Amino acid sequence: MYGVGNQTHIRETLEWKVLDKQGDQVRLISATPTSFSLILKGTSGHSGGESRIDGLCAIYGGSKGTAQGLKIEDIQTCLINDYTSSNWVKTIVSSDWISSKYHELFINNGSNLPGYWLSSNCFSYGNASSSEREGAMRVINNGWLSCWSLFHWSSGMVREQYEEQARVRPVVTLNSNIELIGGNGTTGWTIE
Repeated sequence: MYGVGNQTHIRETLEWKVLDKQGDQVRLISATPTSFSLILKGTSGHSGGESRIDGLCAIYGGSKGTAQGLKIEDIQTCLINDYTSSNWVKTIVSSDWISSKYHELFINNGSNLPGYWLSSNCFSYGNASSSEREGAMRVINNGWLSCWSLFHWSSGMVREQYEEQARVRPVVTLNSNIELIGGNGTTGWTIE
């Protein structure tokens, strides 16, 4: 179980923006997170969270490409400093990005963007001599790039489990044979 109760999610109509180009493939990201939230809880939410997020986002793929959840590595390529191996909480400001366009794309300049999961888990450790740690999933919420704890581990066992919910942000990798026709960059294109 990844969360609490039955969680049913259906494909909704989303607007898309270009995230990047990798080789001959263009990657799109939803302009905003989905309207539905995914609830993750405890050890199962931590260990299965990435696959659950990627599975939900996969509904946006299809014959034109594949889809998965946004990952910390996707964001890291756009940041000045490396945050992939840390378990930090950080307010992300415009000067943290290699270009201000990424502050708008991922954070919406810190306002009015619902919190969303990254398809990336992490651990938070106590001090070097401590056997305590927190199992968490990465999240972007209210301009913060953070880790939300899903369980507390101490003295060789799970002591507490926590429940958190956030939306998801699909990333679609278009097939290399896709052609964009029509459109003018403002009203969009038809994908063939």
